[in-house]
Amino acid sequence: MSKRPVPVLEALGRSRFLLLLICLLLQFAIEPILVEKGFAVFGRDLAFGAVLIAGVWSASHHPRLLTLGLLLATPVLFATWVMGPAPGPTRRTLALAFALAFIVFTAANMLVLVLRSKAITTDTILGGICVYMLLGITWALTFSILEILEPQSFGTPAGPLNVASAERVVVVPELLHYSVFVLTSMGPGYVQPLTPVARAWTGIAAITGQLYLAVFIARLVGMHASQLHRDG
Repeated sequence: MSKRPVPVLEALGRSRFLLLLICLLLQFAIEPILVEKGFAVFGRDLAFGAVLIAGVWSASHHPRLLTLGLLLATPVLFATWVMGPAPGPTRRTLALAFALAFIVFTAANMLVLVLRSKAITTDTILGGICVYMLLGITWALTFSILEILEPQSFGTPAGPLNVASAERVVVVPELLHYSVFVLTSMGPGYVQPLTPVARAWTGIAAITGQLYLAVFIARLVGMHASQLHRDG
């Protein structure tokens, strides 16, 4: 008798975006829990590494995209998992730059697939959600690079973030939360932009979040209307 496949593995095999969505949810949700348990740095690096691997998996349907994804993800994985938890400014900036390039590459690839879809499927919706969450990470990485190049661009009531000297490799949780607040138009939250450049880029981030939602929802409505027309 043939064994039935495990439901979770079967679902992951059918969807190219489900694994990435799960890893993104872990990235956004795991940090507050691990901070309380004393494993904040390890947990963040592990979660972001999982996002990178899942992003490579989402591009595995196309050999060229897979090769480019691996070339961009490998330096970040090396900096995150191999070289230790206390990177210097140069290594940190390079890791952030490669991570930003990989996240932009993954989001753009997924957005093209979503916009080219001719029908609304579960995978289409999952892909759209992943792109929106990747926008949050994209802006968190962008703000991190800005904070390193121009220290004290962002601050909290407790003081400056000190991104360049903190024991973090890639994703700064305060700036990740900040980017989510900005993209969803909830306001800057407890992190505030302190320089003209930081305020300008915050405004651009807010605009991209609203534009993406408008375009994605309009695309879903258009595909739904087309499906109704064909079925009718």
